[in-house]
Formats: sequence, C-alpha cells, structure tokens
Amino acid sequence: MNYSLKQLEVFVTVAQEKSFSRAGERIGLSQSAVSHSVKELENHTGVRLLDRTTREEVLTDAGQQLALRLERLLDELNSTLRDTGRMGQQLSGKVRVAASQTISAHLIPQCIAESHRRYPDIQFVLHDRPQQWVMESIR
Repeated sequence: MNYSLKQLEVFVTVAQEKSFSRAGERIGLSQSAVSHSVKELENHTGVRLLDRTTREEVLTDAGQQLALRLERLLDELNSTLRDTGRMGQQLSGKVRVAASQTISAHLIPQCIAESHRRYPDIQFVLHDRPQQWVMESIR
C-alpha cells in the first residue's frame, strides 16, 4: 500500500472533472502528470478505475466507488486539519485592565464586552484605580 495523498487528490479531481487536462489545470499539473498519477494508482490497486475515451474519462464502477469514498475521506481530513489549525490559534487566559474611574465607567466596559465577544476564552478583569496609580503601574 504505497499511495500518496497527492495521488488520491489527483484521482478525485479527475473523477470530478472527467478530464485529465481539466483536472491538471485545476490542481496545477500537466495532463501527462495527471494521467501518470492515475495509472500508478490503478497499478497499485490492480483495478481499472477509468475508461479512457477521446472525449472524457469515464469512471468504472470501482472508480466511482473509490472516488465517492475518497472524496468523503479527503473532506474529513481537510476539515480535521483546519480544526486543528484553529485550536492553535485560540486565545485563552486572563487579561487585567487597570483604568481611572472616569475611563473605567464609560469606555472600558464597551471594550471589554466586545473583546469578550470576539475572544470568549479570555477572562477580563477590570481594576478601577485612581489615575496616578494607573500611570505609575505602567512604568
């Protein structure tokens, strides 16, 4: 079992496009590279996956079954990788905000509410302090 992910993606694209040349254009490969990739897949599986005609590539029954299953599997794989990437981008933790009484009463609550909406895993803590204390704390 020596199949590459690219080889499987090429086959699914050929199945969708019904053409080596259109599939190649879509995925950035030459028509001959696409044809060679599908032929290798057929050799590995020992099953003819396409009937080649002068007008289009027609899937055999085995090719149809394989294309349907691979399409679902590749979609699931892409979805899993996308979700995994998002996990690494999620922000969490605690943010402490110190502000003078005037600012903390009017401006900060709106900012914290919007930030919490955008980043629900971040806990925001507001410290209402005199302006002098805030200024000295950030030095």
